[in-house]
Amino acid sequence: MRLIWICILCLFSCNAVSKFVDETDPPADISSAQDRQYIEEVKSEIQALADQIGVVGNFKDFSVIVVEEFSEYPGAIGYCHKGQAPSQNYIGILKKTMDKYLNEQRKNNDTSFLFMLLLHEYGHCLFNRSHDETMIGKPGFHIYMIDSTGFEEILEPIGPKISVSAMASINWRMTRLPRELKKYYLREISGQVRWQTSKDLEVQPGLKLMSAEPDF
Repeated sequence: MRLIWICILCLFSCNAVSKFVDETDPPADISSAQDRQYIEEVKSEIQALADQIGVVGNFKDFSVIVVEEFSEYPGAIGYCHKGQAPSQNYIGILKKTMDKYLNEQRKNNDTSFLFMLLLHEYGHCLFNRSHDETMIGKPGFHIYMIDSTGFEEILEPIGPKISVSAMASINWRMTRLPRELKKYYLREISGQVRWQTSKDLEVQPGLKLMSAEPDF
């Protein structure tokens, strides 16, 4: 028997638990060739961004596998497994997650969901982060993600508040995540930066705050 930490990212709620289990090696990876290609592309994307902004972490070489199920938490979509030896550490993504969510985003050439899912689990595995449900907003305003590289095209409405951290246990409503927001969330899990007030949102590239009042 040995003590391991298992951290779960769930659709509606999350649990982080410690248990004694009889497991020494990762389960079989059941990813398809397309799943594996997609996962490796996003791992490489995270590693390249980390190298660019000075976040230290071995993201690309950390094992990420696709598993059939995690029976103790049937609502889970992914989890971090930390063992006593490096060979026993891995991130598990449920096959149903790949099929239901990631394949749709792959069709749209959008890596945002898998990016945030892996970032969340990297936070557990590499930075020992716990779940963080902090949200921030500005009264009377709604938050939108924008493409700040061109004409500030609105990509996705967020709502009156946005998660401060990728360590939130909610199922993020984020697609078409701007590159600058990906950088922020990567820096946040490593402890480099953190939004404190609405003023931080106002100067954050990739975000735009717009009045919630109707325009007459």
